[in-house]
Amino acid sequence: MSRPPSAPNQNLAGESSSSAVSTCRLSIRLPSPDTGRPLRAGGGGAEPTLGGDLLILLSALLVAAGYVAGARLAQSGYSSLATTLWGVALAAVVSAVIMAATVAGGGWPSAGWQSWSAVIYLASVTTIVGYIGWYWALARGGIARISTIQFSQPVSGLILAALLLGERMTVSLLAASIVILAGVWIAQRR
Repeated sequence: MSRPPSAPNQNLAGESSSSAVSTCRLSIRLPSPDTGRPLRAGGGGAEPTLGGDLLILLSALLVAAGYVAGARLAQSGYSSLATTLWGVALAAVVSAVIMAATVAGGGWPSAGWQSWSAVIYLASVTTIVGYIGWYWALARGGIARISTIQFSQPVSGLILAALLLGERMTVSLLAASIVILAGVWIAQRR
C-alpha cells in the first residue's frame, strides 16, 4: 500500500508527521493495576506517570538480569548462538503477552511495509547478530571488563547520527561524549 508523495509520513503509532524523515514512536498500553486505565510508555507528548516509570524500571531490571544470565551461560560453555536463542525465546514469550495486551487495548498498529521491514530487521539482524557477538565477547573477556564498553554506545550513536544523518554535534554533546569515554577508559584500566 503506497501513499501519494504529498501524504504525510506516519510512524508506527499511526501519528502523522510532515517531516521528510518520520520518527518512530511506539506506544505501549497496559491496564494499570490500581485504576484500570491504560498506562502509556512512549508515543511522544504523553504525560509521565508512575506506572510508565515503573514499566521502564522493570525493563531495565529485566535487561540487566538477561545480561548476567547470558554472560554466565556463555562462560559456562554454552555457545553464544545458543545463549542468544534462549534469550530470544524467553523475550518472545514476554513480548507476545505485551503485544496481546496492546492489540486488545487499541488494535493492531498500522504501519507500512517499510516500518514492518525495519522492525523485522532490528529484531533479526541487529538484535540476534549483535547479541551473538555480545555474549561471545562476554565469555572471552569477562563480564566486568567487557560490560563497561557498553557505556560507549551513546557516543557511537552520536557519531553515526552526525555522519549518516547530518546531525549537529553541539558543545554539550561533545563534552558529554568526552566524559563517557573517559569513564569507560578509567573502568577498563582497573
